[in-house]
Amino acid sequence: MRFAFLRQNARWLAAGGLLTFGSSFGQTYFIALYAGHLRETFALSHGAWGTLYALGTLASAVVMLLVGGLVDRFRIRPVTLIVLAVFAVTAFLMARVSSVWLLPILIFSLRFCGQGLMSHLSVVATVRWFAARRGRALSITAMGFSAGEALLPFTFVALAGAIGWRASWDVAAVLLLLLIPVFAWLLRSERAPKGESMDVESLGSDGRVWTRAMALRHWLFWMLIPGLLSLPIFATAFFFQQVHLTGIKGWSLAAFTALIPVYTGGGLAGLLYGGSLVDRIGAARQAAH
Repeated sequence: MRFAFLRQNARWLAAGGLLTFGSSFGQTYFIALYAGHLRETFALSHGAWGTLYALGTLASAVVMLLVGGLVDRFRIRPVTLIVLAVFAVTAFLMARVSSVWLLPILIFSLRFCGQGLMSHLSVVATVRWFAARRGRALSITAMGFSAGEALLPFTFVALAGAIGWRASWDVAAVLLLLLIPVFAWLLRSERAPKGESMDVESLGSDGRVWTRAMALRHWLFWMLIPGLLSLPIFATAFFFQQVHLTGIKGWSLAAFTALIPVYTGGGLAGLLYGGSLVDRIGAARQAAH
């Protein structure tokens, strides 16, 4: 039954998974691999580097709040192709950055395209394309995050050592460009009837269509925030400091990143199990327990 689900929905699951995988180039665990190179190139202190990164990240978060809802109004295919093109250009410019003042702008673009829009597009697309097996579909497409965490840090640390850190960003740009024709083919005809933006809205808790303002006024939203943010905050801080941590511990960055798949494997097992529970029990009842 599970293999039948994968076979029947392979194209859309692959598109969602590639979106989450491609977002890796804008995730903290990837960008922070270059902290040592950037600090050395631009003579930055740890505090200065952290400030520049925070500026770019916070700016991307603010813009995401403003434009994230626009994804509901457009088809996934053209938006994805545009985001990938901008993402690839940003990676190309990272390989050639020569001014410290450009760093927060490029970090903003990396974070906005990768951690922001591509992650957001994957969730929106999967929810739009699936109904009865939505939880399972989301857990499968989220495997792209796990694949990126497991494969890219070690690979690009090795690449940076072999061809230089700037050239490794060129490799990232090429990979993002290669995703453009792949997505153009996968999404050549988006899933009917939910492949395009629709006027019909799904009912949420209490049988209502929740707006952003309604959610912000509800006590449950604020009760859920600490639990939803605790793990991402810890993971972001941990991976942001990975170069510094390995330096003060006297560890090899390559050896450290080689252990990330162990962390990823545990998270992946929990993700697949949780996705299955959502479909069997329901999101609302699972949250209540």
